[in-house]
Amino acid sequence: MMFTDWKRYEEKVYTALLGKVAGVYFGRPIEGRSKAWIQEKFGPILDHYCADEMGVPLIVTDDDISGTFTFVRALADSGLYAQTPDRFFGDTWLNYLLEKQTILWWGGMCFSTEHTAYLRLKNGVHSPESGSITMNGQTVAEQIGAQIFIDAFGMVAPCNVKLAAELAAKAARVSHDGEAVYAAQVVAAMVSAAFDDTLNMEQVLDQGVSVIPEDCLVAQIHRDVRAWAKEDGDWNRTFDRINEKYGYHKYGGGCHVVPNHAVMVMAWAYAGNDFHKAMQIVNTAGWDTDCNAANVGSVSALVAGLDGMKAPYDYLTPFADRVYVPTAEGTFSTSDVACEAYRIAAIGRKIAGVGSAEKQPGFWHFTLPGSVHGFMAEQGGRVWNENGTLMLEGKAGDTFMRPVLIPAIKQTTSNYGFPSTPLIYPGVKVLVEGENLDAVELVRQVVHADNKEELITTEPDEKDVIRAIGFRFRKDATVKIRSIDFSGDVRFAAGKDCPECDDWNFGNGWINSMDNQIGSFSSDGIGLNHMVRNEGMGVFVTGNRYWKDSTMRCKFNIHGGDNCGLIVRYQGQKRFYALEFEHGIAKIVRHYYDDVTVLAEAPFTFVPDQLYPVSFSAVGSRLTATVDGLELTAEDKTIRDGGCGYHATLALCGTRETEIEVKICYSESI
Repeated sequence: MMFTDWKRYEEKVYTALLGKVAGVYFGRPIEGRSKAWIQEKFGPILDHYCADEMGVPLIVTDDDISGTFTFVRALADSGLYAQTPDRFFGDTWLNYLLEKQTILWWGGMCFSTEHTAYLRLKNGVHSPESGSITMNGQTVAEQIGAQIFIDAFGMVAPCNVKLAAELAAKAARVSHDGEAVYAAQVVAAMVSAAFDDTLNMEQVLDQGVSVIPEDCLVAQIHRDVRAWAKEDGDWNRTFDRINEKYGYHKYGGGCHVVPNHAVMVMAWAYAGNDFHKAMQIVNTAGWDTDCNAANVGSVSALVAGLDGMKAPYDYLTPFADRVYVPTAEGTFSTSDVACEAYRIAAIGRKIAGVGSAEKQPGFWHFTLPGSVHGFMAEQGGRVWNENGTLMLEGKAGDTFMRPVLIPAIKQTTSNYGFPSTPLIYPGVKVLVEGENLDAVELVRQVVHADNKEELITTEPDEKDVIRAIGFRFRKDATVKIRSIDFSGDVRFAAGKDCPECDDWNFGNGWINSMDNQIGSFSSDGIGLNHMVRNEGMGVFVTGNRYWKDSTMRCKFNIHGGDNCGLIVRYQGQKRFYALEFEHGIAKIVRHYYDDVTVLAEAPFTFVPDQLYPVSFSAVGSRLTATVDGLELTAEDKTIRDGGCGYHATLALCGTRETEIEVKICYSESI
């Protein structure tokens, strides 16, 4: 089969992602619960989001979401797309993961399969050896994680199950092996096949198992469960059979793929083309509900279509497209399903060689059916999409907001970290195109330098951190918004200090992998923020990939250690330019995965604890660094955009009066 409906491709990717995210938000509050527990609390079938009843937020950070949206970037980051080599998938992990903070369940060596693989990668073992049975053992290698991150590899290969399976295997083998890889291939192939509108769920299931060996255990699971479903006619009876033959008592470890994949097959087999029924069954069945419902959701959404997620139960309005994708690089940390759909679809178009999608006006536009780009009513009011226009209906005083920075830890009970940088900064202008705009005023939720939050209608101060933007109604009205765009230049300052943050307080808009942050020493006589890194390189960065030409200035000192300095054009832990001060040498260094190249250097010795004026800029291909009268310059075109900040390797350094100026461009694809 061949996919030809490229005019609707973005819409289909959007549909699949909505199904994935809805599954996560449905299943997350009851993750790890048994079928018996769920049915005792909610009755024979759980048929609605239960976050409120469980006393937890609906919208949270989650590995199923952040891993799916992040690991597929390997295809674009390599520049090789379908030809991306195995090793680069592991390099992508090292670029975007912050140890014990982002994406993964950090359960420890040989308990968390993904943590185990990360430790292998960190210590120089490349993919696919990092996830192999030979290195980690069969039980560890066959846990659930491979399939939970895999859906997007089917989305970039619509109606091409062979390619979807090949890409899925490369991605899965970073951390998994054996049956876990086969399970991931089946899921990716089913997503790929479901782009064909002529196929029903039975046919999609057939396409899924066509890409794996007939004699593997996952294939046997499919044969068994589908046969039992036809014999039993009651999913409760089929679940009992699954539990008896494939249950946790036979397949152990932290969370094995076999029992959970079997439950997914059961949901697909019983629900057919009915998204709501699939969600009911897979979540009431228990076990790893968020993972299972997410995989089931991406396939079932494509088969059912967008309307199948709106009735008989509305899965979409409660989360309004919102997703959080925290990684070591903050550009997409506070995102929405529509934006992620366009990014993933751009990869799929590159692979297929069909050209880019038609350019739409604005950074946020509402072309995708039902998309609202994360805008929600704070109190009262109504939000919906009508023929590609965002509709806001409110009374005087009502506010409608869209986060641009992940909310602080007090606002979520997620088990995953959420380092984040703002989408927009002081100096960025918000441009709105629509109708009846005089009925609303643009507002920003900001955190001031004194850590007080405020909703403002004026331009933010250069020391403010912007958490959300939106509209406040001046009068009762209905407003139509066709697009929202951004322009201007960033001018951002951190006052006398960089914002202080402890291990889990990332609400200030900086991503932090330092081991400690310390205020002024007793002998400093001035306010300073000291940063410590005990092993390897740590970073303290802000900004995003929409930052093009940037200049960072500060007062900087070194208390002691091996290597520290400034960063520009930061795209993750393996992609940036650094100004490094190391043992009496100042140098400009390009970090690009394993390629660490000195572009310019000169002698310069820091007097311990003495503050020096330092600047580091990237303008076009020219890099310029200055420190106390010394200037270094270099030319390099490898990295064209990204954030700014600090780095330290086995060192303690101090800084104050941080100022950043940036030329931005939100119109370029990333």
